[in-house]
Order: sequence, then C-alpha cells, then structure tokens
Amino acid sequence: MINLNEKCPCGSNNIYNECCGKFIDNIQIPKTAEELMRSRYSAYTKAKIDYIKETMTGPALKKFNYQSSMEWATESIWLKLEVLNHKIDKKDSNIAYVEFKAFYIINNLPQLLHEKSKFKRINEKWFYYSGDK
Repeated sequence: MINLNEKCPCGSNNIYNECCGKFIDNIQIPKTAEELMRSRYSAYTKAKIDYIKETMTGPALKKFNYQSSMEWATESIWLKLEVLNHKIDKKDSNIAYVEFKAFYIINNLPQLLHEKSKFKRINEKWFYYSGDK
C-alpha cells in the first residue's frame, strides 16, 4: 500500500510523490544536478535500480553493476542525506558538482558515503558522471 503522505527520503521535508517520486516515476526530469542527486539517493532507498542506471553516463555507467547496486540498496538501512554543496562549473554550464554525505547502516555497522559527484547535462537532461570519495 502506498502512503501518499510519505516524506521524501532525500531530506527535503516534502512529500515523496511531489519531490523525488515524480523523477523516479518518469513524470518529470530533474532541473538541476542537485535534484538528480537527491532523486538518486531516494531511488537507492527504494531499490529503484533501473532509475539509477538510467541516470548515469560516462565512467559511472561503464563501472555500473546492477546486481551489486541492488544488493547495496536492499541490504542497507538508509538513514539520511546531507547535501553540502551544489555548484555549476564556471567554464561549462552543462557540468555541475554536488558534494553530499549519505548515512546508512549495513551489516549492523553505521556507514558514511561522503562524495563530490560530477554531473553532466546532455540534451537538457542531467546525468551522474563520476564521483570522488
């Protein structure tokens, strides 16, 4: 049963269907790299790995493994997302960076993923390109 008032996992305090859900369900496309990053986090919390793959390009897509991503998504207890920084590249407005921290538990151990992600906009659509941990 779907909870229509469910808060979005991305930490926005908005309702999921009005926030990341509309991107994950392909109703709209994210307008910014930060919206894409938040929706990708939410997709992991819901094990929507097809969306994860569809929103990748370049090195990230080449290294992508569907099965290991599904295992990580389903075996983790997702706690919260903190977006630290979002900026557009000064020389190329089709490149953006989002620094974030994702907190989760796996195998009863607390984990932190701290990454500066690179995104590319191709034909007006943002894609995750790479990340530095």
